Order: sequence, then structure tokens, then C-alpha cells
Amino acid sequence: MKNKKRNTELDFLYKDEKTKKQNKKTKSKIKQNTNLNDEQNMFNFDNEIVIGVTKAPQKNKKKKEKQRNTKNRKKKENDKIQRNKQYKEDLDKKNNENKVEEILITTKVLPKKQNTKKRADRKSAPKKKKRNIVLIIFKYIFLTGVLIAAGIFFCMSPTFNITEIKVYGNEKIDTNTISSLSKIQIGENIFRTSKKDIQNYIKQEPYVENVNIRRKLPNIIEINIQERKPSYMIEYLNNYAYINNQGYILEISEQKLQTPIIIGISTQVEQIEQGKRLQQEDLEKLEVVLKIMGAANANNLAESITRIDISNKQNYTLILEEENKTVHMGDETGITDKIRQVKEIVQREKGVKGEIFIRNRIFFREG
Repeated sequence: MKNKKRNTELDFLYKDEKTKKQNKKTKSKIKQNTNLNDEQNMFNFDNEIVIGVTKAPQKNKKKKEKQRNTKNRKKKENDKIQRNKQYKEDLDKKNNENKVEEILITTKVLPKKQNTKKRADRKSAPKKKKRNIVLIIFKYIFLTGVLIAAGIFFCMSPTFNITEIKVYGNEKIDTNTISSLSKIQIGENIFRTSKKDIQNYIKQEPYVENVNIRRKLPNIIEINIQERKPSYMIEYLNNYAYINNQGYILEISEQKLQTPIIIGISTQVEQIEQGKRLQQEDLEKLEVVLKIMGAANANNLAESITRIDISNKQNYTLILEEENKTVHMGDETGITDKIRQVKEIVQREKGVKGEIFIRNRIFFREG
């Protein structure tokens, strides 16, 4: 504690002396010279030793100032180094940018040259894929070609030569007739035959409505026939032309069938030929005839109808020879009701010859 007090006192005296010294320095040089002896005789704390008072630690102060100066100097040097370093980096960056711009301006190829290996790999990858795909496609084509060639060679072997022709579904046409119509040759390769050609050949027969051809490997041809059936007849030069429901002329024969005879057709005699159809007008009338016969079948009257006159569209005429009756049907309207009324009159007037008229009302007239 005492040392501290002394130090404070010393500091005070030191400061006071310092201020005095500064004041003295401000005085003129003339005064300093005149009072030089007096100054020398004054008490100087810096040079004199006072017993009981410690001298101010000037060495520590100098050390601190040195340390402060060294720190400041080092800091300045570091700042200078950092500034130089930053300046160099900025300069290098600017130089690099300028170089890149110059290269881009002069060549305009630099972006393509970057990562050349990666880009080359990327370019080569699709080419490799294309080559692989081409190779795979070539392999498949080659294999399929080999298989097709082997298949053709195998199919052309004698194992597949036709040895038999089988015909199904034929009633009217003879089996040998169909075989000859097909123009299939025994011993011919089964795959060389054309199904479409065989069908066209066989359909030249008027009775054939549809043909189905099937290859039964290794050496059999099967022909399935769907025949047309004669439903009506047309009187033709003391003969009869058989026709089906579609108006196809199937056959011209002397033999009379148990089917109704259609009279009053518009088709000319010279146009009636096997395999052909009736004229359009007769085909339209034939549709009405089919409706009449359908209603007659439903009323068990079809077997009694022997002739149908279609010469007048406004008056279709049915002739029932066994019943000795002629039915004037009128036009094609209300056919079902008309046939039902005809059936009632035929049953009521059984065995009586006469005519049935269907107009606004239905009535029977003997004679």
C-alpha cells in the first residue's frame, strides 16, 4: 500500500514537472540562456535520486512502445501482403477472363473443347447403341430368314403332297363333280393350292351357295359345301326352271317338283339361264312371296298353294288347286291377317269351288 501511494505521488510530481518543463520550453531562448544557472540549480526528478521515492519506470514504457510499434508494423505488413495478394488475384482473374473472351471471339469453339473426353464418350454412346441395335436386327433377320428357308424346304417335301379330297355337306351335287370343279390334283403339294381359287371354281355350280376349304395336314383337303335348295319353279318352254329364295336359277329340268309355280314374271325367256338371277323387279316381288309363304307355313296352308301370280303388285293371287279356290290377296299390306282369314274361309268352305276376295272386307264367291 505504501509503495502504491508513493508511486501515485511520484506520478503526480512527475506530471507536474513535465508541465513545467513544457512551459519553460515555450519561453524565449533569451530567457532560457539568462536563467540557465537557475535551471541547473533546480530539483530535477529525472536526474536526481530522492531517498524514499522510486523513479518512474521508463524502461517498461519504452518496451510497451516498442511492442506497440512492432505490432503496428506487422499489421501494416500483413495488410500490405493481403492487399498485394488480392490485387494479384484480381489481376489474374481479369487476365483469364480477357484470355477466354479473346479465344471465344477468335475461335468460337472453346465450349465444344471443354470436357472433350466426356463429350466424345457421349457421342460415341449413341453410335454404340445404334451399332448394337443394328446387330440385333441383323441377327433376327438372319435367323428368321434361315427359319423361313428351312420351313419352305420342309413344306415342299413329298410328305405334304395331296393324297385325298374329302367333301362334306353336299346332297344335290355329286362328290366327284365337286372334286373336278375344285381342280385339285392328287399328288400336288398341299401348300401350293389356293383356297380362294378353289372356292371360286366350286361356286360356278349354281347349287353351291358357300364353300369352306380346310387343309388337314399333312396331305388331305377337306371341302365343306353349303347348297342352295329350290323353293319355287318357273315354267320355261315346256320345262321348269328351279329357283331358290334369292332368285337364283339353279336348274332347268323337265321334272316338276312339289313347290309352288310362280307365274307372271318380268324376266324374259332368253334371260332365264342356269346360274343367273331374275330381274330386279321380280326379285322385289319375290320378297313379298316369301312373306306370304311364311305366313302360310305358320297357318298350315303352304302345302295347299300350288301357284302364285305376281304379275300385279296390287293384287297377288294364290291358287289352291286341291281346294279348288283362288285367293285374291290384294297388295302386300297386312299379309299375316289376310292369310289367317283365308284359312278360316278354306276350312269353312271346304270342297266348294270358288274365289276369295280380300279388299276392304273379305268374302267368298262360289263358282
